[in-house]
Parts: sequence; structure tokens; C-alpha cells
Amino acid sequence: MIGLELPLWTLGAAYLAGSFPTAYLVGKANGVDLRTVGSGNLGATNVYRTLGWQWGLLVYLSLVGAGIAAFVFYTHRDNIRRLMRGNERKLGGDKSVQEGGMT
Repeated sequence: MIGLELPLWTLGAAYLAGSFPTAYLVGKANGVDLRTVGSGNLGATNVYRTLGWQWGLLVYLSLVGAGIAAFVFYTHRDNIRRLMRGNERKLGGDKSVQEGGMT
């Protein structure tokens, strides 16, 4: 499994990004329960058919954006790991446990 050694938290982050209920929130903001109208699906097409193209486009872009973010994160994971390690080092330097900084 070369290249698939991602930390467990990345799976959780990807799950949360993909499960964010944009369509549900848009429907509720407009006083509509999208699960009970149209196809009953919480997707961009049902939002488009029920609330109009502007709201449908917003939901579609949020879904596409979550997918793009996951892809970019995965393809740049080495750079992100380096950044995270740098932040951990900075935190360790500023708030050293030996100096009582993490209390």
C-alpha cells in the first residue's frame, strides 16, 4: 500500500467534509424540508428543481468544493505534513512541557 499511509484523522476530516448538509441547510433557510418535496434527495438537482437555479448552484459548488478540497489535500499531503510538523515544533518551542508551558 504505497502512498496510502494517511493519518486516521484525515479519514474523519474527509467524512465530515463530504457529509456537511448544505442542501438541508439551504432548504431549512428557505422554509422547505427537501426530504419531503421533489425526489426527496438532499442533492443539488432537487434543490435546483425546488428552490431555483441559484440555490441549486450553491449546493452543487459546495459539493464540488468538498471533493476538490479532499483531492488537493491528498495530492499535497507531504507539504501539509511538513507544515503540521513545523507547527508542532513551534508549539513545542513556545510551550515546552519541561518549562510548564502546557499546564
